[in-house]
Amino acid sequence: MREISKLEIDLLAAELRSQLISMYVDRFYEIERGRFRIRFSAKGRKADLLCVLGETLNITAYVESAESPTGFASAMRKRIEGCSVEDIYTYGNDRIAVIGLKKGAERQSIIVEMFGKGNLILVDDSMQIKLAYTTASYGKREVRQGQRYEAPQTEAEKVSAESLAMALERAKAQGAEARLMSSITKHINIGTVYIENAIVGAGLDPKAKLAGLTAETIESAAKAVVSLARMEMNPEPTIYRDQSGKVVDYSVLPIGKYADLKAERCESLSQMLDRFYHELPGEEEASESVKELEKSIEKQRAILAQIDQRISDNKAVGDAIYGRMWEINGLIDDLKANRNATVEAVQPRHKGIKILKIDLKSKTVRVDI
Repeated sequence: MREISKLEIDLLAAELRSQLISMYVDRFYEIERGRFRIRFSAKGRKADLLCVLGETLNITAYVESAESPTGFASAMRKRIEGCSVEDIYTYGNDRIAVIGLKKGAERQSIIVEMFGKGNLILVDDSMQIKLAYTTASYGKREVRQGQRYEAPQTEAEKVSAESLAMALERAKAQGAEARLMSSITKHINIGTVYIENAIVGAGLDPKAKLAGLTAETIESAAKAVVSLARMEMNPEPTIYRDQSGKVVDYSVLPIGKYADLKAERCESLSQMLDRFYHELPGEEEASESVKELEKSIEKQRAILAQIDQRISDNKAVGDAIYGRMWEINGLIDDLKANRNATVEAVQPRHKGIKILKIDLKSKTVRVDI
């Protein structure tokens, strides 16, 4: 699963704010587990916001509905339908988007957590949780009805180029093995693909050891990364495709390592995300592939079972032969001494073994033990 990055969430929130501000919530749908659609409307226009926890939050052209509302969808409808969008912004230092709603004097917010498995939470104006799609406890952090919503604590923080450079210098002094890329990601959270791209764009190796870099070089890397974190650029939403046309990835600015892929520019981040996820193999296609794989596995299991049975049968035969080996050896010695032996002549001397056939020409004897 391609997780959305902090940089992408920041830019997306700004874009969605410009599109949805002052629109009203018409309907809330839970399409399937972790997948929601919110219908917004205003005079002369409508918009459908698709939310797939951990993956995307975008205006969609592909409208999906559920056959009947789930308990969570019904509870959300009761609380947010008729509210207007007051603001959309990001919260904390992780991938969290907030849709601020109001209805008269009442204010509440939909919090969309896009990290890990994701979550969708409704809070009042004091950040007290009214509804939570998934309830959980993370140490002191409680995500459940009646608790105050707290964003998760992360090591990454908002930094300036100067403070980031200083942090890298400290890391350089503390350990000879500290690397440029890994050291930066401890202090700034915008997505590794973008940090890597900024470092390479500054003419540096992301895996370079800090011990081998000058203060000027470290400062240059810090400036390049922080300029992205501050969104000091115009987003260029792009989908990357392989030579067959299948989607591979997306980005909000050109990525150097994707230079050999086909780049498809989009008009907006929403359009980029909408196309990308719409063209990924759907559950139906994926389930067909899974079914074929399961059939193949079942065939292999059947073959293995047959082999196991043969091994078991052969072992039983081997054990039976070994247990009567002294009798079989006696029969063999008897046949060697009597070259013209017949079943009728030999059988009385070996009552513990049923002799089925003696073939003197091929020098074989068939017995039943």
